[in-house]
Amino acid sequence: MDILSCDILSLQMKKEEKKIREYFSEKESIQNALLDYLDTENANEEFFLEKISYLKERTNNKQAIQKNRQELKNFLFLLLNISNNHHRTPNFFSKVNNILTYLSEIIKLTFSNYDLFQIFQSNKSILLFLISQRIILLDENILKEIFEEGPQETPKYCHFFVPEIKRNLNDTEKVTRIEEEILKVNEHNFEDYEQKRLIGENDSYISSLIRSDSINDFIEYISQFNISISSEINQSIFETNQFLIDKKPTLIEYAGFFGSIQIFKYLLVNKATLTPSLWLYAIHSNNPELIHLLEENNIKPDDATFEECFEESIKCHHNELANYFENNYLNYNSEKENYNEKAISCIFKYSNYTFFPDNFIENFVFFYLCKYDYSEIVKHLLKSIENEIKYIDEIPTILFF
Repeated sequence: MDILSCDILSLQMKKEEKKIREYFSEKESIQNALLDYLDTENANEEFFLEKISYLKERTNNKQAIQKNRQELKNFLFLLLNISNNHHRTPNFFSKVNNILTYLSEIIKLTFSNYDLFQIFQSNKSILLFLISQRIILLDENILKEIFEEGPQETPKYCHFFVPEIKRNLNDTEKVTRIEEEILKVNEHNFEDYEQKRLIGENDSYISSLIRSDSINDFIEYISQFNISISSEINQSIFETNQFLIDKKPTLIEYAGFFGSIQIFKYLLVNKATLTPSLWLYAIHSNNPELIHLLEENNIKPDDATFEECFEESIKCHHNELANYFENNYLNYNSEKENYNEKAISCIFKYSNYTFFPDNFIENFVFFYLCKYDYSEIVKHLLKSIENEIKYIDEIPTILFF
């Protein structure tokens, strides 16, 4: 191999690296547009849907079909991760449902019924919508998964899907048992059951007061019923927030989660216990004021390094908070080359393209690209590595001649 050949090889490798950077730049642009659409009250829906219109393209080319399938799958996981963890603004899920409706035909053409269930099974609200629109059909395999999904103690995953189970399961005894379990949790669970499912939040009255930050009604309610400020929010079969499903948060933790600043301050002034766990709840609110309140009151997170806070912010796609932790508490440099393995895993797992590292071959980065199915990038990296190996193989020849 002569010097000219080496230069050509170097150009080829740079070309692949450029493709990777351009690819992730486009994905970050879509991520930011999606977050803006979900977070902004009067967002331009037409603008966002036009931005993802490429996902609806059809082709007869086998290679292009596979690429389009992967692109659609990656977008659906981005949408799922944001839906599971991001702070919910008004009309959050109606916007998510609009996106799924827009893509419904290509989704049904691209994925099997069971594939779709597997993609969305972690989000009961999305799953309910897809079933109601017959984008997912409940068959025997999916019904089995619904019964087995999640913890088997009460409340169970299947408690959220009673009408669908009754329509599709020919087992009266099993249905009766589920209904009895639900009534055992709360004898009023079947009152406004459909509406509560659509809301997808804890259905207790005190939790609704906290979510709306209704400070006067909250004070009146806890005074009237002599409720301790240290009490917990009971679990609900209607809860769909991933972070809350298996928890019994205290009143101040619940206020922290929803960014209910007036009730949070009231509980703070009245000596509610401030625990390290409040950091993670506050991160889910996406409210910087709560973060600063914790700092002012010298509350430290369980992880004194703030790595967990950074990762939880990444998971929630609360990127301004992630930047705050990175800039004020962590030692990562601006080139994003010092992220530890846990942070890298979190970034790829939750599809947060904003924090994707600059070097994709270093250490464990390539492993997590493979693990979380970023096949388009893996393909370009392998091509780049293949060219580099060819170059290394030729080095003895270059030196000899």
